[in-house]
Amino acid sequence: MSLKDLCTSFEEAKRRGSKRKRRLWSCRFCLFTCLSVAPCVVAFTLGLGVVVRHWRRSGELQPLLDSIADDQACAHEQTATCALKLTGEESNRFDLHPAENPLLGFIWQQVVLQNLAEMQEVLSGAHVIIPDPHGTSYAFLHSLPAAVRRTSSTHSSDRAQYDIPEGRVVASLLIGYLDNATWFQLEGAPWDLKNDFWRSLGHIFDTTEYVASFMKKNVGPLGTSRYTDQAPLLKSTVLPVSEACPSPCQSRPHYYAAAPAASSVEMREAPSQEPSRKQPALRLPSNLVSGKRRVTLHSIVASPESELDARRLSIFHA
Repeated sequence: MSLKDLCTSFEEAKRRGSKRKRRLWSCRFCLFTCLSVAPCVVAFTLGLGVVVRHWRRSGELQPLLDSIADDQACAHEQTATCALKLTGEESNRFDLHPAENPLLGFIWQQVVLQNLAEMQEVLSGAHVIIPDPHGTSYAFLHSLPAAVRRTSSTHSSDRAQYDIPEGRVVASLLIGYLDNATWFQLEGAPWDLKNDFWRSLGHIFDTTEYVASFMKKNVGPLGTSRYTDQAPLLKSTVLPVSEACPSPCQSRPHYYAAAPAASSVEMREAPSQEPSRKQPALRLPSNLVSGKRRVTLHSIVASPESELDARRLSIFHA
């Protein structure tokens, strides 16, 4: 091989080596860029989600507080607690189902004793502890409809913890029991990644906000509260129903107990309210069959059970 060919081969090898180095540095730069940008994108997304959730919650807190304060509570027989009587319009606005009337009545009348400031803290996620040596408050709360036992939680509890979905505004209730006392807190969104991805995503946003506050503020359905499990809202007593709401509720909601069926004696003695029915008029359509005149007679007999007994009578005339 001549010296000229050797130099040419050396230059080509040098060019190929420089190209490989440029490609390697390009890959390293892309990887570094992705690793640098990805956390920024995640942080921006979480921050935007927190801001949007704050904005959406801000318009619901005061109207709900006003509705609760203006309502007249009554003694609910099935739960042995106070219950609110929110109207259908208010229930639809705040997405409240009937079981939340006893829950909100219990908190408003018996726990916070109609204290608006404390009720605002509860709706904003305050961790509340109430004395409950006999477990009656715990039994009432975990017997609310759709209660689901929570398998994992950062909170301590001597008994099973329950997560109770409530609706769009008052999203979720978490309860537990520790040292002869029941604790509960309203959460902004439940954690149920398998069945409800979007609300679980909201739970991630709320957890991000909780961590960003250095775990000094709980995040609830309608705001944030300074009362956490490390610095809870301690209540010395739960006011009895006889003092908090002595007047009994007039209606009996269908979700706790069905109305008792009337006895057979009452049913036999009850006068029939069914209006008398007139005997339907006879219809006499006529047809000509094979040169003979055939008259078909329909007779409809009415009975108390509204059963129709039809008889067809055929009369042939020559």
